[in-house]
Amino acid sequence: MHEGHRERLKKRFQSEGLSSFSDIQALELLLFYALPRIDTNPLAHRLLDRFGTLSNIFEADLSDIASVEGIGEHSALLIKLLPEMTRKFWISDGKSKESIATVDLAVRFIKPILFGKPVENVYIFCLDNNFCIKHYDCISQGTVNDATIYLRRVVECAMRLNSNRILVAHNHPGGHPQPSETDIRTTRAIEDALSPLGIDLVDHIVFSGHSYVSFSEQHLLGKKYPGRPVRAAQTSCEKINE
Repeated sequence: MHEGHRERLKKRFQSEGLSSFSDIQALELLLFYALPRIDTNPLAHRLLDRFGTLSNIFEADLSDIASVEGIGEHSALLIKLLPEMTRKFWISDGKSKESIATVDLAVRFIKPILFGKPVENVYIFCLDNNFCIKHYDCISQGTVNDATIYLRRVVECAMRLNSNRILVAHNHPGGHPQPSETDIRTTRAIEDALSPLGIDLVDHIVFSGHSYVSFSEQHLLGKKYPGRPVRAAQTSCEKINE
C-alpha cells in the first residue's frame, strides 16, 4: 500500500512539479528519501503540527527537527540540506557579480543567503561604483535573538577591498524584521565610522522569513540608495519634533 502511494506521488511530481502538492504531500515526498520503508504521512503531519509551516520547519534548529517523534537525525539532516542547497545555488560564483542597485534587487539576492539560518547572522556586502557585489562575507554569528556587529571588521573589510559603498544585512530568526533599538544604534555607529573614510553605508536590511525592513526605505540612513521611495513631505509638527 505504501509503495503504491510512493510511486503515485513520485510520478505526479515528475509530471506536475510541486505546485499542485499540499505541504503534507511535499514533506511526504521529501521524507521518502530518508525513510524508505516507513509511512511518512504521519511524520509530515507531526512536523507541521510542531512547527506550523514549511518555512518554520526549514528554519528550525536541527536538534528540534530531529526531536519530533519518528524523524531522527538522518531525516532532520535531509530537511536542513534542502534550504542549504538552494542557498548554495543562489550564491554560486556566477551570481556574485550582479548589481544590487535597488533595494528590491538587494532583497532578491540576499534573502536566500539568510533564509533558514537558525541564529542571527550578519553579512557585509562590498560594492563597486555600479553597486555590483565585489565581495560578501558573514562577519558575525550570534544567538536566536542577538548578534554583535563589530565596527572594526566592517571597516577592515571595506578598506581591504577598496570599496566606497557597503551594505549590511542580518536576520531575525522566527521573529519580526523590525529593527531593534540596538540595530538602529549600531547602524548609526557604522555610518559614522565609515563616513570620514569616504565610504557610504547604502543600506542595512533586516530579514525575517520572507519579510524584511530596509533602513534605506525607512529613511533611517543619510545616503540615498538608488530606487528607494521618495519621502513624503514633512508636516510642520514633524519638523519641530526632529
